[in-house]
Amino acid sequence: MSADTIKSASNKLIKGIPQIKDPLTQLVPNIESVASSGNIVSDEAQDVLQVLTPGFFTLQANRCLPLIVECNKALSNLPPATPTTAKIQRRWFESMRDELQTLQSQTFPQLEANINTFYTVPEPASKLSALRSIVGQLPSIIQSFVVMTANLVKTRIALRI
Repeated sequence: MSADTIKSASNKLIKGIPQIKDPLTQLVPNIESVASSGNIVSDEAQDVLQVLTPGFFTLQANRCLPLIVECNKALSNLPPATPTTAKIQRRWFESMRDELQTLQSQTFPQLEANINTFYTVPEPASKLSALRSIVGQLPSIIQSFVVMTANLVKTRIALRI
């Protein structure tokens, strides 16, 4: 029964992570280019702004919530401590849950505030600063999702899903 719950949670997590990671990954090349060029009125900037609309990071934060629930389901079926030799490590799910909670409650709201700054301030320098702040955080967020996915793949292998 507990293996079934961990299996189900892992499947939902592995399907849910790309819903958050993929839009961020697709955004990176263009937003980096705009931030480095400093040209916030270029065609490339307009392409970025069609994706990076108010609510973009709020949506990503909301997508974290069901994944946090799945982490908690898996954790409730794992022992309080797993030996380092265990094929499924409790710390993988704890780390995933903690990272998703931080993204949901802190990181994505701050990035959303940067979008709002971009759209509400008139000064180009402030707009550019807001974009650069977003650019600075995206690679580490994407890397977190890569690590989560790797740990889920290890879990799936251990459960032979």
